[in-house]
Amino acid sequence: MPLVNPKDDLVDAPKPTPVIIAKPEYKGVTVDTKMIPVSSLLSHVEGSSWIVNYYSQVLNKDNASAGQGLGTNPIHQQYRLINSMELKVTSPLSNSQDPESKSMVVTGSATLYPFIIPNEGDIFLADIGSGREGVFQITNVTRLSISTQTCHTIDYNLIDYSNTTRRTDLALKVVQTFYYQKDFLLHGQNPLLFEEDYVVVKNLQNSYRHICDSYFRTFFSREYSILLVPLQSTPTYDHYHTEALLRNFSTWDSEEIRYIRKLNVDDDSVMRATQIWDVIFTKNISLLNNCFTKVGKVYSSQFSSEPLHEGVRYSGVKELMYPLDPTVTVDFGYTPVVKTVNGTAINIPNTSLKTAGGYLAQLRPKTLEDVIDRTLAGFDQIGDKAIYNQSPLIHPVLIDNYYVFSRAFYENDQLPGKQSVLEVLTRQYIGGKDLDIQAIKRLVDNIPQWNPLDQFYYIPIILFLIKSIIRSV
Repeated sequence: MPLVNPKDDLVDAPKPTPVIIAKPEYKGVTVDTKMIPVSSLLSHVEGSSWIVNYYSQVLNKDNASAGQGLGTNPIHQQYRLINSMELKVTSPLSNSQDPESKSMVVTGSATLYPFIIPNEGDIFLADIGSGREGVFQITNVTRLSISTQTCHTIDYNLIDYSNTTRRTDLALKVVQTFYYQKDFLLHGQNPLLFEEDYVVVKNLQNSYRHICDSYFRTFFSREYSILLVPLQSTPTYDHYHTEALLRNFSTWDSEEIRYIRKLNVDDDSVMRATQIWDVIFTKNISLLNNCFTKVGKVYSSQFSSEPLHEGVRYSGVKELMYPLDPTVTVDFGYTPVVKTVNGTAINIPNTSLKTAGGYLAQLRPKTLEDVIDRTLAGFDQIGDKAIYNQSPLIHPVLIDNYYVFSRAFYENDQLPGKQSVLEVLTRQYIGGKDLDIQAIKRLVDNIPQWNPLDQFYYIPIILFLIKSIIRSV
């Protein structure tokens, strides 16, 4: 009888205990997780600019980098074409003779921006003078730092002059085409655009100046030297709208801006209330909770009778846009506001301020909203009903008596079709998200179909969206 009875089941080998360097919640000083924007690296890229058409190899685990093979089937060799890409030349083209073959060798080196990782065997076409285009192949790649976003230096040789055979072979092997936009790189955006987006960007660049100039020429009143709200029975002034435009546009955008006046309404502390323009320009979505949402109109005669300092009372305008539910500041407690509309005196009470707790509550004077009956009416939407995420392009301004945008925007109603395309894009812009270039293009194309009131309030917002994408305008 054996001394040991072996078991049928094999015993699993012991598993090594994982080494825990630090607990997930641990935060030390050895690792800085702060992201360094690409634009901060660009100041370290030296060299002369050289514009080329760059063919980047499409590589995977099953193929290796190699130069252009004229006899290679396009299925086995593919490229991504980057049109008009910029190299920063550090060593200009130099000529030398191969001692064995007696042929001339042309070499050079350059630095590439961080948006692309080059490979040996990549091809680019570039002007080499004398009206000729050379075909260059990368022979060596050097990474310049261990950072995630880093520049690379490349060495390259001239392998041929551009000819029909070379260009046709490359064209057959291109599976993606991009266009390089250096302005995007300078502002931390991806500088590579698909062809359809590149066409839209160029179109928006050309449209921006035209839209700006046309807007201020259309809505600037030479009689009053202000921007007048259109389609009103009497000359009407929107102080919030004017102040926002003067803060964010200059005479570089339109010559008319130099003549626009901002009327003085400082005697009324309610006119300093937070509104949607503050949210858009600061890109601070938290301010939305403090914005007034509804507006009416009050007579300019209800403001200060002091004739100095561009007072609105003597400006010639009859009425002003006035908030119905403002969030007031501490000044309001010392200068209570009394306004008269159609012979009815409106007194916004000081009791709406909660100062005992050390904060100011949001003022929602329902009585003011009930009395002011001269609110702007909404207008029927005209033109295209194009759908973007099941939404109309725009809602008519003051469709539900909410200021500029609809109730759905202020309440962030997520149901399909509630917020317009412009409202969705504006929320994305405020939140710092990427914007749909094609959607902005559809809005720009649809502008001529809008009524003047929609154009008055919506065009500046569209211009801000364009500027957020195209920083060079």
